[in-house]
Amino acid sequence: MELRTTIQEHWLVESEVLDDGNRGRIYLVLLGVGGPWPTREEAERGLQVLHSALR
Repeated sequence: MELRTTIQEHWLVESEVLDDGNRGRIYLVLLGVGGPWPTREEAERGLQVLHSALR
């Protein structure tokens, strides 16, 4: 996920490994350019990156 995120984006990527070690979660926090509220376009780009990482 981090490798697919461009340096222009203000995103924070966090991951969590679940108990069995074979599953996990990826959190993509969209920080927005001017603060904690991302634009619709940024949210759509974030979803595209998440979907491409899951393929």
